[in-house]
Amino acid sequence: MKLAADSKLLKPFTIRKVLWMLVLPVLAGVAFAIWDTVPETLRLVPSGLSLLAWAAFQFSLRRGATPLVERFAARQHSPMPDLVRHYCRRVTWAWAILLLANTIIAALLAFWGSLQAWAIYTGVISYLLMGALALGERWWTRPRVHARLAAERAREAEGLTR
Repeated sequence: MKLAADSKLLKPFTIRKVLWMLVLPVLAGVAFAIWDTVPETLRLVPSGLSLLAWAAFQFSLRRGATPLVERFAARQHSPMPDLVRHYCRRVTWAWAILLLANTIIAALLAFWGSLQAWAIYTGVISYLLMGALALGERWWTRPRVHARLAAERAREAEGLTR
């Protein structure tokens, strides 16, 4: 069994980057709590965390980079056909869009929404949306991609036997 530090998943992230990604939001939250008297800025913590997650997904979509979902999938299925790589890129885009929308909505509610609306969105609705995306991908879309992949492999095998 490989150690997590040896995995392809963590290769682009150095220990220093990971520490900054974890420590910076905490330090920002503590700074806001100590020096700021405006409670709305404390409500930006969920937006900040969502923004960091968006950045991880979005920056993995750069040209030449491996999409984050593909890195997760490669740990279970290697080598991956082009159909699966394309699918993983699309799922990475879906997560990036959801996380960016979540960042914007939570930030807008932090400044202009009521405390109750902000709490319901960040504590319930955003998690339901993320869960719906994860479950929808797992139970609806992924089986169809696997079926297409099996059909593609069957056509290739049929072509080889002729």
